[in-house]
Amino acid sequence: MIENVYPEIDGGRYPAKRIVGDTVEVWADLFRDGHDKLRAVLRYAFEDEVWQEAPFAFHDNDRWVARFRPDRVGRWRYTIEAWPDRFESWREDLVKKREAGQAVGPRGQLTLALGSLLTPALVTAVGARTAIVCLGSLLPIAVALVARRLLVIDRTATAGTPYRAASAKIV
Repeated sequence: MIENVYPEIDGGRYPAKRIVGDTVEVWADLFRDGHDKLRAVLRYAFEDEVWQEAPFAFHDNDRWVARFRPDRVGRWRYTIEAWPDRFESWREDLVKKREAGQAVGPRGQLTLALGSLLTPALVTAVGARTAIVCLGSLLPIAVALVARRLLVIDRTATAGTPYRAASAKIV
């Protein structure tokens, strides 16, 4: 759900005015049912040009903010897109389980298997560089599993999967 968008005048009926070169902050309340994490982008464009994107950042409670800077006089337009971030939700749950001492190895196979299904979607959604940063936050968990021989990295399983440098198998 996207509510309380700012700047907005009379439901978008009239344009909000800004000065060229000043940063435009777009605020919105973004929320959904459940505990899944959210991800959102501000799509903006000058008149009929190609859309550009700026990520929304969580501010407080349900309020999120994104910024862009108009570089010329004219009509700028923007829209907000938001969706559930399934990978970040899974990653947060995995970290919480590990910190609580719950099984993330052989008994937690479903948790790790779910992550292997979400990883290609993550790469598609945010791009390889951002995906590497997200996956890097899981490195301590992966290292612990490899050390206990609970996770095997197979570097030969890359044929037909350009988004992965290796695949992981739980043993």
